[in-house]
Amino acid sequence: MASIIAFLAILGCTESNFFVPPLVLEHPLDNKITVSGGFCAEGANDLESFLKIMFIIDRSNSMQVTDPNNRRIEAVADVVNQFIENPLTLEMRAGVEIALISFWGDVATHTRNHLGLPGFSNDGPQILSSLVRIAETSSNTGYDKALSSAFQILDNDMARMSDVARARSRYDIFFLSDGMPFPDNCSDESNSLRTAVRGAGRIRALQAAHKLKDGAVSFHTAFASAPGMFNLHIELDECECLGVDADPVEVATGGCSSNPNNNPTVGDVTRELLRQMAIQGEGTFKQFENGDAINFLEFDFAESRRLYALSYFVASNLNARAAYDHSVPDSDADGLTDAEEIDLGTSPFHADTDGDGFGDGIEHRFRLTGLDALDPTDVKCEGLDRTDTDSDGLLDCEERFLGTVRRSYDSDSDGVPDPVEILASADANSATPLQDHQTDSDADGGNNAEELRWHTDPKRDDVGERAEIAYDYFQSELPITTGQACYDFEVRNVTLASTVGAPSERSKGFCVVESAATCDYSHDCGTGLACDLIHGVCHEPKAAWCYDNGDCPGGQVCDN
Repeated sequence: MASIIAFLAILGCTESNFFVPPLVLEHPLDNKITVSGGFCAEGANDLESFLKIMFIIDRSNSMQVTDPNNRRIEAVADVVNQFIENPLTLEMRAGVEIALISFWGDVATHTRNHLGLPGFSNDGPQILSSLVRIAETSSNTGYDKALSSAFQILDNDMARMSDVARARSRYDIFFLSDGMPFPDNCSDESNSLRTAVRGAGRIRALQAAHKLKDGAVSFHTAFASAPGMFNLHIELDECECLGVDADPVEVATGGCSSNPNNNPTVGDVTRELLRQMAIQGEGTFKQFENGDAINFLEFDFAESRRLYALSYFVASNLNARAAYDHSVPDSDADGLTDAEEIDLGTSPFHADTDGDGFGDGIEHRFRLTGLDALDPTDVKCEGLDRTDTDSDGLLDCEERFLGTVRRSYDSDSDGVPDPVEILASADANSATPLQDHQTDSDADGGNNAEELRWHTDPKRDDVGERAEIAYDYFQSELPITTGQACYDFEVRNVTLASTVGAPSERSKGFCVVESAATCDYSHDCGTGLACDLIHGVCHEPKAAWCYDNGDCPGGQVCDN
């Protein structure tokens, strides 16, 4: 009997109909890719970069005493010869140009640029043959004329350069004299000591005016002295502050205090004047004890063209925004996620919903200034402004509004391209190239530039998710065989996002009346109307956008 009961119990268990869930294996989300490839930096001979050296040489009569052997001519020639590549033809190294100015009571420029105008030259024979003119001395010492001519030549030369060349070039200016300005050297006159100091600073200021890199313009001075200068004391005259009681520093800078303990000599004041000019020009001052000691090679000269090596590079998925431990789609790469666009009523598959030339992300970011991503009349972006000069994805009108440079892919030269910074709502126009490398906006241990390179959010503490979402960079340098540095690279852990496609292959348009007038610009339309600059049709400022006629209300059609 016991055996029968046991058997029934087993049967009862097998007929209980218990649910056994199927085994489910959890697969990781397959949204990571690795990008690999290779590239080369520009070759040294292909670069638009220049070393421009200007000599401003005193040829007043006193140089016959301080430099009777004309060593100043040999000193300039020594520098030129440093850059001669072919001793037979005197052909100079590419990228090096020399300008030669001499002054006395007047001024002369002895070199001509490629346009035949006074300026910088790469013509070795012309430069060397013109040096003999420096030996021709004459009366007076016109600092004012020399500095004015130098400023004009430098200003014109910088203005003619391309933005790329300007960013890669440097200017070294060398001013040699053996005495103070004369005549008209009273404090309120054109050839005064104070004016000379200011003139050097004015030349140095060209760096900022033409947006050259830091340290690209240096104004150096050299004093060709003689022992007798330091025995000749300055006599009191009718000049406001040039007397025996003045401190040489104050005389050079225009001060006017009196101290009976001071007894400056011509040598003291000239030395201090030239030193102050070098300070204003952020250059170097050197004193040569006599003319035979003049040697410009004692100054440091930069290389004209160098082999450029890779510092780092940036990869970015412009259609994916960092969000905690994952990425969210930005299908039209306008800086707004698709979800944000749906909330705002803008198009997630067109970067400029209202067609006014400003991207949706920019208009939303600066909405407090009056911009509206749905208002096609709130900005003026017509004609040439709708071009993208530097191919960075930003129209010239957008760059003008943002303050970025329309001819530079990286306006602030910090190594992060403008579009990457703009789409991340970062600063593409930092005060200095190092600002983003020294600033950690979210205090998570990664500076802003690093986070943009990692494709993480520089404005949110995401250190906990960094291992999951940050890009990993690997690069290896290849042997240099063609005069340029080349590299292989890999970028791993690049996260994809599920973007959406436009519902139609047709471009976006506006709903308009069937008889809408055509236009080239907004002023072609009647009062209160705007011009769809893409399709050339006048429409109401608040007209709905569309892809086909079915998107428009009755009596209207899509102008695309």
